Amino acid sequence: KAVSPAASHTMMDILSRQQIRTGIPAMLPPGLVVAHKPGDITNIHHDAGIVLGPRPFVIVVLTRGIPETTVSAGLIARIARDSWLEISSGVTPSTPP
Repeated sequence: KAVSPAASHTMMDILSRQQIRTGIPAMLPPGLVVAHKPGDITNIHHDAGIVLGPRPFVIVVLTRGIPETTVSAGLIARIARDSWLEISSGVTPSTPP
């Protein structure tokens, strides 16, 4: 209700084309649409997004004090995967690389 349907669609389209996929989408099923915005600054790494599917949900994860973004991204990915499993009950995520 804060923006027009057209503006909302445009924002979702932009967020769903995010190229950095090491956080929220990394361990979710292939083909699942995730509209998200990751980011980081010295020892703070976050990813916030909307996971679309049969039971869409919003997820925001912020880590702090983890110097390696590969480690924090893995943590964010596992939290998103576990959330998906809980919400979707029975949908198996892809195996991490």
